[in-house]
Amino acid sequence: MVLRNLAPVLNQGKRLYSLNFHQHQVLSLGQKIWWCSISFAVVPATVWSYFFYKRQEHKRKLHEAEFGRPFFKPFPRTHKPFPWGDGETPFFKTMKRYWGFTDDE
Repeated sequence: MVLRNLAPVLNQGKRLYSLNFHQHQVLSLGQKIWWCSISFAVVPATVWSYFFYKRQEHKRKLHEAEFGRPFFKPFPRTHKPFPWGDGETPFFKTMKRYWGFTDDE
């Protein structure tokens, strides 16, 4: 019982040390149709997403030209790491002063 379960493992190990160019894994017709449809769908989806992005950008610019920039802007435009603007914590500033580092260094 144990040897019968062990045989595929041993055969797999034997196959790893030889190049079997004559052996192929053949796809069924259903698998071929599936993978062809997936690969053919990539290009139209990419083109559609690019033009969708360009259209949304154009609509946003038209809206901003008419009404001005929005008060609540998208995240990357207004993101600052800290609310005090310069990106340094008060503790960091205090430690720089304590150790004698100036701002122009």
